[in-house]
Amino acid sequence: MTKKTIPQELINEQEEVKPNTESGQEGSSPANPKQTIPVDKDLTASDLQKASGMSYRQLNSWDEKGAIPSSREHEEAWRKFTPNDFFTILICKELRDRFGVSFEAIRKLQDKFDNDKVNNLQHAINLITPLGYTVCLFTDLEEDFFIDQDLEIANYIRSGLFRKKNAKDYIVLRLNPLMNKIFEILKKPPVPDGDEWYQKLFELQGQRFVQNDAEFHLLSIVRSKDFRSITVHLKDGRIYQTDTYEELREKVDDANELMKIIKEKQYQSVAIDLVNGEVIRISRKSPVKFSKTTEKS
Repeated sequence: MTKKTIPQELINEQEEVKPNTESGQEGSSPANPKQTIPVDKDLTASDLQKASGMSYRQLNSWDEKGAIPSSREHEEAWRKFTPNDFFTILICKELRDRFGVSFEAIRKLQDKFDNDKVNNLQHAINLITPLGYTVCLFTDLEEDFFIDQDLEIANYIRSGLFRKKNAKDYIVLRLNPLMNKIFEILKKPPVPDGDEWYQKLFELQGQRFVQNDAEFHLLSIVRSKDFRSITVHLKDGRIYQTDTYEELREKVDDANELMKIIKEKQYQSVAIDLVNGEVIRISRKSPVKFSKTTEKS
């Protein structure tokens, strides 16, 4: 389960809005250090029943189909499960119940997890804490079995995953509730809720985009490179007018040409510079006004 890399600009945004985990004051998030789950702790079939809702008959059926990772000294002994076994079984049960995934695909997922030699439960915990990310399984049930943050998966999709020729279909399964079921059995606190953190992050991301027609207009005229300078007028933090300044030409031969320039726009200020009675430069200021109705909701 290799964690992919977040784009640097997103990392910067996350650092800027990272809550204060030391002060403990109101308005800051409490510290949520990464929990460490004991790898060798033995959990029982009864624990698994409580966490998964599976009956003994279901457990036996899954075991017969090779879909229950567990350890026991001999065939008649009680099944023993590690917390990571629990995590794998809960994931497989959700895939089976909600998406009708075959036992063949379930065994393939378990083989993938075993071959990776990764404690996926601890990996998911590290991805969630301390900010309360949503962590998901992202899988095509064939080759790709990723456990990662939802923002990472969104970046993967935005990069063109589903636009490729012969693109595959994927299942996205949220893992936070499954982890909480295990934590309840282990008598550990639930994973942190990241709603406040996500809201701050999305607000910061929103500041990277134009918020209204006035900002869009300003960005357009800056990028046009047609103007010598631009003046922006603000009221209550909003753009209500922009003035663009442009050099029209250095010389005008006759009055008719000058009048043509003056009539080109309905609202403008035209400045004429003279030297020894000759026009040497004509420049124009063009205002554009905006009302509050141009604000995007």
